[in-house]
Amino acid sequence: MTGTIIVTGASGAVGREVVKQLAATGMKVRAAVHTASKGEVFERLGIETVEMDYARSETWAAAFNGAAKVFFVGFAGPTFAELSRNFAEAARKAGITHFVKLSAFGADFAPQFYIAKSHRESEQAIEATGIAYTHLRPNVFMQNLINYYGQAIRDTGRFYLAQGDGKVSFIDVRDVAAVAVETLTSGGHEGKSYTLTGSEALSYYQVAEILSRATGKTIEYVALSEEQALQQSRDRDLPDFLIEIHKSMDAFGRGGGFAPVNSVYKQITNRQPVRFEQFAMDYAEAFK
Repeated sequence: MTGTIIVTGASGAVGREVVKQLAATGMKVRAAVHTASKGEVFERLGIETVEMDYARSETWAAAFNGAAKVFFVGFAGPTFAELSRNFAEAARKAGITHFVKLSAFGADFAPQFYIAKSHRESEQAIEATGIAYTHLRPNVFMQNLINYYGQAIRDTGRFYLAQGDGKVSFIDVRDVAAVAVETLTSGGHEGKSYTLTGSEALSYYQVAEILSRATGKTIEYVALSEEQALQQSRDRDLPDFLIEIHKSMDAFGRGGGFAPVNSVYKQITNRQPVRFEQFAMDYAEAFK
């Protein structure tokens, strides 16, 4: 395959791993970052970078120039569908032949879950442009435990959610990136949507036990009530749509919405997904 692959959100958890894995295959990859300083890590590795801002459409042309495919990362919110449509349409007009979107678990079946609903609207907006697409719908990232709760775990040995004993089929970001790379570098994935899970469903109580064993320190999951979680969001003066995101995510999780397990990852990569025990050992230092 010729032509450069653009990775948007390249400094984020998934984008960074997609860039890394694409570069390891020898493919031409262009890391799109919001500010030039975020691209320095890629430049040191000899990876092309481009400064691109979704809010400034005049920056898109440089990202698209000479490229063949796009890995698109965006965030749920009130204007997400409009952005997705505009960006995908600009990509199509620039000659992009395949648009791979990082979507969300539940986009096809959980309209009550704000993030899933927003991502489905984004998917539909992309599809309406006529560009060849693939949607990746991963479940909760294992690395979220570090990015969102790592500081609290390091400082207090505790983390707090309002998801009761609901189970989650967590998936490692490295596995999400592996599927992204496969869909970007091989044929037959156009027009398809892939829901990605790990191989097991764990409650946050079980997660705390596994992290405790891996780190050698006691880590505790504290289950908040819906009212306690809502008050925390209000105390942080979050915008209404972010409060709704947290509220709907917690309700979805408490009801077992994140628990389903499938074998899609293995079907695409011919490998078993990373188990949570392996993740905990690999990233143990991040929780100490």
